[in-house]
Amino acid sequence: MSKEDAAFGDSGRDDDLTGELARRTSRLAKIKRAKADLEEEARRRAHDQAAEKARSAGKDEEAAARAGSKAEVEARPEDKAQRNFTDPDSR
Repeated sequence: MSKEDAAFGDSGRDDDLTGELARRTSRLAKIKRAKADLEEEARRRAHDQAAEKARSAGKDEEAAARAGSKAEVEARPEDKAQRNFTDPDSR
């Protein structure tokens, strides 16, 4: 048996489909987590901004919290929002 037969099998093919599928699956999971993080960040930012705007308008804390909650529901990340997979803290 030659080195190629030992490495690639009798068919001579080197397509590691299970490894490729695992890589794609893990990459998709990272993308979904990053998207969820971006959406959560947008909700938090919208809530904080709406609550601060209500407070500066002289409303009480309860009204500010309601305004923040309403803004949270409508919040969306910016179209160009991104997340770095290698170094999440970099901007």
